Amino acid sequence: MKSYQLREFLDEGAFGTVMKGKKLETNEDVAIKIFKNNNKDILSLEFNALKRIQRIDADKYNLVKCIERFGYRRKVFIVFEMLDQSLHDFMRKRDGSPLSMSEIKTISWQLLVALKGLKSIGLVHTDIKPDNIMLVDSKSQPLRVKLIDFGLSLKLDDLITGSIFQTMPYRAPEVRLGLPLNEAIDMWALGHILTLLLTGSSLYPCDNDFNIIRALYSYNFFTEYEKGVWELDSPVEYAKKTGKKLKLNISKNYATFDEFIQKRNDPSDAEQVELFVNLLEQMLLIDPDRRITVEEALKHPFFAENNDDNKRIGEKIFLILRIFFSNKKLHVLYNS
Repeated sequence: MKSYQLREFLDEGAFGTVMKGKKLETNEDVAIKIFKNNNKDILSLEFNALKRIQRIDADKYNLVKCIERFGYRRKVFIVFEMLDQSLHDFMRKRDGSPLSMSEIKTISWQLLVALKGLKSIGLVHTDIKPDNIMLVDSKSQPLRVKLIDFGLSLKLDDLITGSIFQTMPYRAPEVRLGLPLNEAIDMWALGHILTLLLTGSSLYPCDNDFNIIRALYSYNFFTEYEKGVWELDSPVEYAKKTGKKLKLNISKNYATFDEFIQKRNDPSDAEQVELFVNLLEQMLLIDPDRRITVEEALKHPFFAENNDDNKRIGEKIFLILRIFFSNKKLHVLYNS
């Protein structure tokens, strides 16, 4: 089989198997995804997605790197860089205990950068879930993550209203309700995953679409006036029901967000928790047109340190270049 040796089984999905392998020329460990030729539609989606990803720096945007692809004995093989473990397995080994705010910030930033990379090439992942987020190397690069598995990825223009995709717990409301779609569905899925990192549990029951929609459009926001007939509460009705005043320019879709803050009762990171919960609220707005964009999310105050660090790095680079060119100019003047 070309210049690779299959070593051990890693995972199996609906459309193929993933094996750990070794590239014989370099002795490099790789992950090899093996498809049967009868999965032509899925192969086409993955090939098209990987071709688009080649236009950008996959490593810079925290996307898994594809090494090559080839056919052998009526099967198709795609070779990827070898990564460590999925976010799902990472959380399972922690018994689902929440991450620290510094850990959450590190992972959140990288995944938003991944969405920015996909958006830059007009690609929507459509299947973001903890199984498709991999830690690169827990020992040498703690909390370095990458987004994987583009077998269901679609071009933005190919998102068809009424299509059903995304794994059940991470499925955006507009997908459930058959509404127009865009890249905001990935933001919703990511928001749900980040909530898991904060609380260690799901935002709502995840057994079926009915219960999820019932949780999203809960009694906190709707009143049943006749049997089976519900109307959205007015701000006054909402205030009477909950005892909370509602500002018309602020929309809070889940009363449980307040509980998130209360559960993280460590005073040392209270401010960071509040900022992060504010970000989650905007990532999980039911209206996709009002949901935060990836560009806005990366500028959110929760990431102020990241943005300040980038600014400081840029200022240092500018200073070094200015000194370099100043010295070069002096050298030219001296020699002339």
